[in-house]
Amino acid sequence: MCVVPLEDRTSCGHDKVLGVNMDTALKMLAPSQAWEEVERRSLAIGVAGFVFVGALQAAGAVPAIYRQTLAPVSGSVAAFLTALTLFVAYYHDRWSFGVFGAVFTLTLPYSVNLAWIRFTGRSLLYPVAALVLLGVISLWFIHRRISGPQWDDDVEEALIRKMMEESESNLTWAHRVMWFCIVVGLVLLLVLLLR
Repeated sequence: MCVVPLEDRTSCGHDKVLGVNMDTALKMLAPSQAWEEVERRSLAIGVAGFVFVGALQAAGAVPAIYRQTLAPVSGSVAAFLTALTLFVAYYHDRWSFGVFGAVFTLTLPYSVNLAWIRFTGRSLLYPVAALVLLGVISLWFIHRRISGPQWDDDVEEALIRKMMEESESNLTWAHRVMWFCIVVGLVLLLVLLLR
């Protein structure tokens, strides 16, 4: 398989683009491709944030307040969300959003985790997962709103609707009973966990 840049469509003898090089300029990508690229780059930066803050903590520059994993996990989430914010700001040339968002996403994970420790004794998994999910979803909505509607969005939505209609019509009573049992089991598990 030959991966070619967007501009060079015939360098491997193919009539259409099979992929995008990693060195392709971010601003040249379509919004959906840019979002995927931004997520990939931000994940790598998030891992680097975990390692960097963990190294600072091992060197004694960052004190261990609650557990040894609090600072590295908060650093990972902060690095991931900050990188995601700055990449979206770069893609759309919205630097006022980028600066405000970077300051906000740098301080938010530490603040939320310290408040979580102060007021509850539960695992840090809950606030970290909530921060990552809410951060990614809100930045995705901001990116979509700034980008505006795209022609490929309608095609994707139509395909999803068609697949949903096909799957709804193919469900037998055995499948419905199975899914009902799974949902009831998950609800009971959730009730037991929150007790």
